[in-house]
Amino acid sequence: MKYNKKINYSKNKHCKCGKLIMNNSKQCRKCRCNRINKLPHKINCECASCKSKRGEIKKENHPMYGKHHSEESRKKIKQNHQDLRGKNNGMYGVHRLGKDASGWMGGITKFRYPFKFNDKLKEKIRKRDRYKCQKCGLKQIKLKGFYKKLAVHHIDYNKQNCKSKNLITLCNNCNVKVNYNRDYWYSYFNYIIERIYNV
Repeated sequence: MKYNKKINYSKNKHCKCGKLIMNNSKQCRKCRCNRINKLPHKINCECASCKSKRGEIKKENHPMYGKHHSEESRKKIKQNHQDLRGKNNGMYGVHRLGKDASGWMGGITKFRYPFKFNDKLKEKIRKRDRYKCQKCGLKQIKLKGFYKKLAVHHIDYNKQNCKSKNLITLCNNCNVKVNYNRDYWYSYFNYIIERIYNV
């Protein structure tokens, strides 16, 4: 079974903050979350977000802190999930590999990056973008561990196109996320590049 449903994105619809959004949305996710967080709450509001802000749900105050499921409870959970194992699972036998994969682009992943896509060019792009992820805003200084540098992403997903207007700085988490829904991210990053170059 193939998954061919495409979500309709408008190339001209933007949020108040300037981010590209879907046709049926009024705001981007960040603005929606900010609006929800600014809603007035009572002084002793019992909603989960207010409790977590006050520190009432952390550690000892969490309802399951120090407790464990009984053997009977574990058996019930196991029985309820047994229906979803093996052939009963809706995803059983569905392998979206190769041409059936949602991100299939004709086998271009076999091609290697060209020599001009080197560390010097990547550093130039990071500097242009002020060492900041252009999707989530994470700065390179805050990166730790194995990924201490921001990734440089090809906007049109063509490895051979190494023009600076086709490259943008992303953190590694965002670089993985933008491999899905490519039409949306292509128009989103083109909008950002237009703002950078004032085209």
